[in-house]
Amino acid sequence: MVHSMQFGETVSTTFMSVVLDPSHGAAWIRGMKQWLGLCLDAATSEHGMVPGRDDRHLAAVLHVLVTFTSTQSWCSPEVTSSPILVKLCDMFLAHLCRDGGLYTRFGEMLKRHGANLGHPQLLAVVTLTLRGLGLDAAREQNMLAQFVVHVLCVPVFVHRIQETSPEMLRLMAKKRVISRSLGLLAACDGSSDRVFAQVRTCGSNAFISLLGNVIHLVHTTLGNSEDNPGLLDAPDFRCNVVTCVVRLLDECVKDDQSESSGPGKLSLSVWNPILGWSSGPITRGSHETLPLVLTQLERLWSLPILNFVFEELRLRDPVMDGDDRIYELSVSTTSASSSAVWSVSGIRQLLFNSGSSAASGQQPTTSLSQVLQPQGDLSSWKLDGSEVAPVTSAAHMYNSALRVLRQHRIGILSGLCVMNGSLVAGMWRRLFRKLGHGIGGLGQWLDLLSGKSKPKSSWHLLALFCDASAHLLTILDEDELYEKQKPFRQDELVAIAAFVNRLVFQAVYSSSADDRETAGLPQSVLALLSVMYQRDARRKFCPSGHWLVPEACTSSFLTDVDKMRTRAKRVMQIIPHVVPHTHRIVLFRDLVSRDKSAGTCTAATSCTLITVRRGYLVEDGYRQLAGLSGAQLKGPVRVKFVNVQGLDEAGIDQDGVFKEFLEETVKRVFDPQMNLFRATADGCLYPSPTARLTAGEAECDHLFEFVGKMLGKAVYEGIVLDVKFAQFFLSQVVSSALGTYAAYSCLDELPSLDPELYKSLIFIKHYDGDVSQLELTFTCDEDVLGQIVTHELVEGGRMVSVQDDNRILYVHRMAEWRVRRQLHAQVTAFRRGFCSLIRPDWLALFSTTADVQRLLSGGDTSDK
Repeated sequence: MVHSMQFGETVSTTFMSVVLDPSHGAAWIRGMKQWLGLCLDAATSEHGMVPGRDDRHLAAVLHVLVTFTSTQSWCSPEVTSSPILVKLCDMFLAHLCRDGGLYTRFGEMLKRHGANLGHPQLLAVVTLTLRGLGLDAAREQNMLAQFVVHVLCVPVFVHRIQETSPEMLRLMAKKRVISRSLGLLAACDGSSDRVFAQVRTCGSNAFISLLGNVIHLVHTTLGNSEDNPGLLDAPDFRCNVVTCVVRLLDECVKDDQSESSGPGKLSLSVWNPILGWSSGPITRGSHETLPLVLTQLERLWSLPILNFVFEELRLRDPVMDGDDRIYELSVSTTSASSSAVWSVSGIRQLLFNSGSSAASGQQPTTSLSQVLQPQGDLSSWKLDGSEVAPVTSAAHMYNSALRVLRQHRIGILSGLCVMNGSLVAGMWRRLFRKLGHGIGGLGQWLDLLSGKSKPKSSWHLLALFCDASAHLLTILDEDELYEKQKPFRQDELVAIAAFVNRLVFQAVYSSSADDRETAGLPQSVLALLSVMYQRDARRKFCPSGHWLVPEACTSSFLTDVDKMRTRAKRVMQIIPHVVPHTHRIVLFRDLVSRDKSAGTCTAATSCTLITVRRGYLVEDGYRQLAGLSGAQLKGPVRVKFVNVQGLDEAGIDQDGVFKEFLEETVKRVFDPQMNLFRATADGCLYPSPTARLTAGEAECDHLFEFVGKMLGKAVYEGIVLDVKFAQFFLSQVVSSALGTYAAYSCLDELPSLDPELYKSLIFIKHYDGDVSQLELTFTCDEDVLGQIVTHELVEGGRMVSVQDDNRILYVHRMAEWRVRRQLHAQVTAFRRGFCSLIRPDWLALFSTTADVQRLLSGGDTSDK
């Protein structure tokens, strides 16, 4: 029968000629419908034919279905163009598609056997599903919905097509599958809600699979624009892409949230490689398909889609060109109008003077709206303007991805930092700089913060810029940031720092919320501020006093701090760097004094008397003091020295002898011969990586905890010690104590610890050839007492080779292992001892390692 349709030259020589016989036509049509239904059952039944085992039979029944649902494969033009036969084939196709039967059957078949279908079999299945989309207009919307629900929800459906039958992607483009599907999923007339309701019945991971296929189709469409003429220029296509992705991401979260553990609790007991710990079950075969779905999702932050959704930013490698002009502005003064080029310090002064003048009731001569506008371009875009809206929508999409795909946050942010940070730099230069009312549109953001303006979706724009900028500034090495000045010039870094510093201060100081809330400001803004402040503290790019805020330097503010009023207290907890360091030192000593007089130094902290032999300071001090709690050590500690002859030295400690004990103990503890600490090339101390090998793990932890207690006691009593710690060590102590992580890259601290490793990693980072030729894996070898021990930098690192697309991750994981992971146990023990006397919230007054170092050893207290 099939042969007659393919090679019959006239209708009378084909099997279809039977329908032309009036006596047999009606019965023949009924029989054909039943027969085609049986073929569909045989091909798709769970207990029917299996690819690989029944290939011949499966090919036969699929061939029948393809042949009798369209005249396109028939031989004779007379046959293929017959209106009656064309209508008859449409009737057979509609019968198979009735109630979504064809899509439901083939969807289940693809889920069961998709990975085993060969080229002709998959070609036939896709051909049949696409034919249903070409039925009459009355059925079109319903068929499209069934295609989306049952076919596009099949895990890695588009990936299978591309691998096995790539020519079908052209047919899908011809049928406008992606634009029609996006239009349906993004519709606001209720049709999309019905589709989403049907997808929810398709089992767990249906929305993830649908999202992966949609993104894959969009990515393919962008790469083959010649197959989709005019599509990319359609005004609603980009909007539909963004809207659809956002809705699907939201549904992925809803699909995963089942409150099976009681009110307000989620049972997160299943590991999902895309969503992390999940409450939904992993369906059959998902363990094999989810990694492939992830590769589909990763296309969302690939360069083609980034270029498409951020079209206004014109992604390219940031260079000094005509568009990147020096910040200039025309300033009207009371005496004359003139055009002036502002210095970095002048920008800061203008910015802060405007705020302080307004606070004092004076009328500033220059408003914030005049700050940092390029000369000759004084346009003032608005956050809710048409110029900004497309970028805001795209930012919403990527913020949703960061929220939902939290396990892949680093990958998403790395994608957003593509082309040396061109996207991030473009957002600042071509968007933020054009916002009116101050640097970066500061006035508009403050209005949004206070509720004076309503476009709350604008926070997506700021959140994404800050997230991507913070990530970029973390992975850039110092040569890129300071010498090459890519992607940001120094004046741009200063401007961005001024913008986020002022914005965060206003948010924190004006918030009525308690604790560490910031009045609705995205946390990514605070993260960017922290990164920029930490990098500036390590190597300056901002002028002296740049981070201070005038309102936080007034006597009234300091009075509020002294009285522990909520707003001032919040500033000191979240952004203490806006207050001069000298004021913070005074506040710290005041907190310690209050602690001493608040009853903590009573019976539980009564005077402790210890006897110490001059030749065994560390041993005797450790034996008598290590077992004391932090509360006990806060009380007086009296020391009696015993000389080398075994005789007591005259006098009992009256603070001076205890100070001598501390100084001598610290000096001996930091002696390299004890192997507790080592020194960098510039003499800065850090825990010895091999200390636990020589002293034993338990004993080593007790020793480091004891050292932490002694330093904590020195700080508590205001005793200055002549000791200098490495920045990477202090940063771990401070960040861990506050429950956060250091806001800068370990790679920047590595030169002081291991200069040779640093040179090797920089070589790999900037290697021009194929990195895979270096034959590296995500492992690190350590010499432990003559034996080589291999550590994995990522899970399964022995099997993960370093390639061009993951070299940056390798470089930073290697630096992290050397700087942090090797020292984790020692740092944890030291911090535990130190924080038993110095509370973490006290330590929060000092934002940088330099601040903490000055607290320990004194020195210059100016704010540089």
